[in-house]
Amino acid sequence: MLTLLGFLESFVLSGVLFPSLFLYLLAVFLYLEGISNIYLITIFAYIGSFSGDQSSYLMGRIFGTKIMDWNFFERHKDRVEKTKNWFDKYEFGAILLGRMTPSIRPFAPFFVGTFRLDYKRFLIFDLIACTVWASGLVLLVVLWEYIANLF
Repeated sequence: MLTLLGFLESFVLSGVLFPSLFLYLLAVFLYLEGISNIYLITIFAYIGSFSGDQSSYLMGRIFGTKIMDWNFFERHKDRVEKTKNWFDKYEFGAILLGRMTPSIRPFAPFFVGTFRLDYKRFLIFDLIACTVWASGLVLLVVLWEYIANLF
């Protein structure tokens, strides 16, 4: 279930409908109830998020240029160009920021694929970004009781 939620919150077509809060709350529940250990939670969340990112990149490579011809993107060519330049300039930082920011998480890999950034570089950067993200998720899960007591 964690893998599926990790995928859905990362994939470009479903990420808006499945926010990472669902994944986080399920991970906390599984951990606190002793249903799963922290290592399995980390692995399954990592696999799901990495799969979602890779699928979104592939969607961008295949369909991105066609989608950029839509009226919406044609009207906002200057913003699209700024986004492309930003990804070109800050490749790793852009991918890491995209992974850590819930509102842009499903879109960043799609645009990276659309803009045809080198796949090998994306793969390495995404492996690192997903590792950082999964580690952060685990840290939040383990610290749940402490965080809850703050409020």
